[in-house]
Amino acid sequence: MGLVIRFDAYLMIVMLMGLGNAIGLSNGYKFYVGGINGWILTPSEDYSHCSHRNRFQVNDTLYFKYAKEKGSVLEVREEEYNTCNTTHP
Repeated sequence: MGLVIRFDAYLMIVMLMGLGNAIGLSNGYKFYVGGINGWILTPSEDYSHCSHRNRFQVNDTLYFKYAKEKGSVLEVREEEYNTCNTTHP
């Protein structure tokens, strides 16, 4: 009987450690697009190369750091995106 209880306790500990590890992995990774330089017109590494080098997962976050006076971010509808129309962001 004592062996069964010890095994059950051991199994419970292993399961809890596995659950804790899985929860830690689900937090995702933070990617800073452009690295130290941020989102600029002439990056040291081409953005396409960077996206092929990294493997993005669910819960990852992409951060776009840029100089406020040198750039802008607009949210457009799919049709406007496809036609490069930024008149109604």
